[in-house]
Amino acid sequence: MGEFTGSYQLIACYATGNVKGDAKHVGGVVGDNVYNAVIACYATGSVTGASGSTGGVVGRNFKDDFSSGTVTACYWDNNQSSGIGEDLTNNGETTKVTSGDWTEAMNHMNSVLTGAGTGWRYVTGSDGVPLTLQRQN
Repeated sequence: MGEFTGSYQLIACYATGNVKGDAKHVGGVVGDNVYNAVIACYATGSVTGASGSTGGVVGRNFKDDFSSGTVTACYWDNNQSSGIGEDLTNNGETTKVTSGDWTEAMNHMNSVLTGAGTGWRYVTGSDGVPLTLQRQN
């Protein structure tokens, strides 16, 4: 996972593999979110990195005098206790999925995706993947 900088949106993505990083910020989907939006993404693989800057979804959500990163409707089910390892913005919306029930997470992410007009929607997955993406007509 690298640094995610600029004015971009990462929408409707998921990561199911394990992540181990030596960088300062390590996340299941994004290591360092600087000035961007991470929307309706989830992670399920184990995430290992430095203490205090490692998150289930995002390692660090950055803010300075010019702009800040946002994390909206993101979920995780892995070994991390926090969805964002270091949230400098208070703009981080993450929820840990417990008991393997992804129904509420799927409904929330789909609502956000519909509101954003993406044309994508999560559906119940197979082969051990909690959810997969499907293009809507």
